[in-house]
Amino acid sequence: MQQTVAEAQVFLSEQKEGKVALSQFTSLELKDDFLQGLQMLKSLQSQHVVTLLGCCEEDNTVLTEYHHLGALSNLEETLNLSKYQNVNTWQHRLQLAMDCVSIINYLHHRPLGTLVMCHSSDLSKMLSQCLPTRNFSIVVEDLDALPLPNRSSRVLVELHGDFVAPEQLWPYGEDMPFHDDLMPSYDEKIDIRKILDVFSVLLGRIEGSDMV
Repeated sequence: MQQTVAEAQVFLSEQKEGKVALSQFTSLELKDDFLQGLQMLKSLQSQHVVTLLGCCEEDNTVLTEYHHLGALSNLEETLNLSKYQNVNTWQHRLQLAMDCVSIINYLHHRPLGTLVMCHSSDLSKMLSQCLPTRNFSIVVEDLDALPLPNRSSRVLVELHGDFVAPEQLWPYGEDMPFHDDLMPSYDEKIDIRKILDVFSVLLGRIEGSDMV
C-alpha cells in the first residue's frame, strides 16, 4: 500500500513483528529538513516518540512502526466508529489530552536542551503530528521543526498562522513592515499557551466533557 504526501511517499509494509511504515522523501529541496527530522527522531526515542526501526540517509528513507488509527487530527472520525464506542468517553479523551501535555513537557525538559513545537502554529498541523497507538496513548512524529531556544540570544520560532501565542504576533501593526531585529523574542511558553485549545478539541462534545 502506498500513500503520497507533499514531500514523501509512504509505503505500508509488513514484517514478522507486524506492520511498518516506510517513508521515502522525494523533494531534494527539503533534504535538510529530512536530515534534521531524522536526527531528531534518533535522539528523541522514548515512549513519547514514534519508534524508529531503520533509516538510509542516501535514499532519504525512514522505517518506523505503523499506527493504524492514523493521526490525532482524525480523532472524531475514529471514535465514531462502532468498534471504538467503548473508549469514546471523557475519561479516555482526557487521557489523550494529558498525553499531549506529556509530549510537550518531554520536549521542554530534555537534558540536552529545550525544544519548541514549531508546527504548533496551526492546531490541525499540531494534531496531525500526533498518533494514537493501539492502546490509545499518544506518540509524536514529524520532528523536523523543533527549534532549540538559545536563552542568550533572540528566539524567533514561528511567526505565521491563526493558532499562535500573543508573543508570536508582530506587535507594531500592519503599517510597519516586518523586520527580524524589531520582533520581540519568545521561548517554549508559546506551546503552553495553546494547551487549553488542544484540550477543548480533544474532549469534544460528549457527555461530561463540558464539566472537565
